[in-house]
Amino acid sequence: MSLLQQNVALIDETKPEKRNRGLSRQFWALWAADGVSAVGSQVTLVALPLTAVTYLNASPGAVGLLRAAGFAPVIVLALVAGALLDRRSSATVLRWSSWGQAALIGVVPLAAALHVLTIWPLVVIALLVSSLAVFAALASQSTLPETVDVDQLTTANARLTFLRGLAETAGPAMAGFLVVALTAPTAMSVDAVSFAAAALILLGVRTARRPPATGTGTGTGTAAGSLGIAEGARFLLRHPMLRRVAIAGGTLNLFSGVGAALQVIFLARELRLSAAFIGLLFAVQGLAGIATSLLVGRLTRWTGLGWALVLGLVAEGAGALLFSLAAGPHWLILVTAGTGMAVGAMVVPLYNVNHISLRQAIVPRELLGRVNACARTIVMGTLPVGSLLGGLLAATLGTRPVLVAAAVCMLAAGGWLATTGVPAVRTVADARRLV
Repeated sequence: MSLLQQNVALIDETKPEKRNRGLSRQFWALWAADGVSAVGSQVTLVALPLTAVTYLNASPGAVGLLRAAGFAPVIVLALVAGALLDRRSSATVLRWSSWGQAALIGVVPLAAALHVLTIWPLVVIALLVSSLAVFAALASQSTLPETVDVDQLTTANARLTFLRGLAETAGPAMAGFLVVALTAPTAMSVDAVSFAAAALILLGVRTARRPPATGTGTGTGTAAGSLGIAEGARFLLRHPMLRRVAIAGGTLNLFSGVGAALQVIFLARELRLSAAFIGLLFAVQGLAGIATSLLVGRLTRWTGLGWALVLGLVAEGAGALLFSLAAGPHWLILVTAGTGMAVGAMVVPLYNVNHISLRQAIVPRELLGRVNACARTIVMGTLPVGSLLGGLLAATLGTRPVLVAAAVCMLAAGGWLATTGVPAVRTVADARRLV
């Protein structure tokens, strides 16, 4: 039996998920650690730029550089991180990433207390924390399949998505309170403590160290070859469903990035909504995503795996189009824009959870870090490109026309995936047979 067959041999996708078997203690430890660190990270998401703006009085250029430091490692480090991860215990990597982020973030309030904090060390800290976050995200995706059975992957990923959604919804409000009560740099100490707590919780999670697979991807004399990165890329690109789903997701995120860059500008300047109403719309968006994350497994069993992925992309594009067409009386603007944002948020878990679960179920464990990294680079690497493109196009063409065009392109990405044969794949077992 091949390694790939071993990974899916226990799947019986023709039956509903067994409800009398709970998720393991190791999964709940992973879940708790993820939740604690996610809440803390929301504090830093708010407090870090405020530290630069209000505490250090940084220039717009410096603030932009600080933001870029958070994006760059996702594009630059993901492939190398995935390859290195396949040579180590993923739980150990996740634990030490948490310790590292705790130490780095803890430097900020300490330096502020000593009155030695300046903008450039803050940028370096942001870059290093973001780099460790890349390792942590990939390590989490590699750790989860070793804590649950294969037929529990969708449920487990949905639980994590739900928890992160709660953190993203409640975290910023808590962060605002902490910044007011403690000052921005001091508030970041909460995140440092949260990462330290997560690292301690992760002591209850154990995964095996897996030696890298040998194959044609190694021994090429290049850095990519010596790390086996090409082997992970080949697996992803040779599997018809994994390749198509990743390409469609990356294409959609390119244009989603365009919309994300212009969303607040459109609401505030074009639609003339107050900050209070804009905040309300984002709260509705967050709650919509949380609600759907609990139903992903049930919806996937009803539609089939392939249609769940397609519908996730198409509906996100439809929500973006509805948002871009918001106009008229104030109440109609709120209903149209709010519905569009809610629809888009509701279906994101449908794509994300199933895409991650699909890779975790059918990719051999010793390749999972590299395949996850390649998929993450394709799907997420287009977001900052889209954000940059959105700003440039809006300056010339206007905000609404660019939002409408981006939404149509998002719909086209989902429509293309619907024509590829992916909807015919109802289960992970069907996807395995496409190899």
